[in-house]
Amino acid sequence: MDTLASDTTASGVRTWEIRGFLRQLLRYGLVSGLALGVDFSLLIFLREVCGFHVLAANSLSFSAGLLVTFFFSRLWVFDKRTLKSGFAEFGAFALIGVTGLGVNNLILWAGMELGADYRLAKIAAASVTFFWNFLLRKYFLYR
Repeated sequence: MDTLASDTTASGVRTWEIRGFLRQLLRYGLVSGLALGVDFSLLIFLREVCGFHVLAANSLSFSAGLLVTFFFSRLWVFDKRTLKSGFAEFGAFALIGVTGLGVNNLILWAGMELGADYRLAKIAAASVTFFWNFLLRKYFLYR
């Protein structure tokens, strides 16, 4: 039997590609968990201690989480780079993050409008944003 043929799924996707994707997804999940810890802690601090409006606090805390995610994604999650310049890579990474922030703020706002506590709405928003950001970064920035 041909080893190349035996190393593919029924749909023709190579199993090593699936394993690589799942490895990156797992690592990105761990990195995102760390970033969410920074994001969530800073959100509560800015909201409860400093009195920021919840969406302003969320935007600032999300940005802090974005920096954590960028650093560890570059260091540990993604090994292939579409862009050669670190500055350009950060710019594209941040641009994707800004779209994720828009999704995050929209879900946070909608959850609060429906009567949910901002912390609970943030968990829902973070869950959706995780997949949004991972897929965009994986397919547009780290192919």
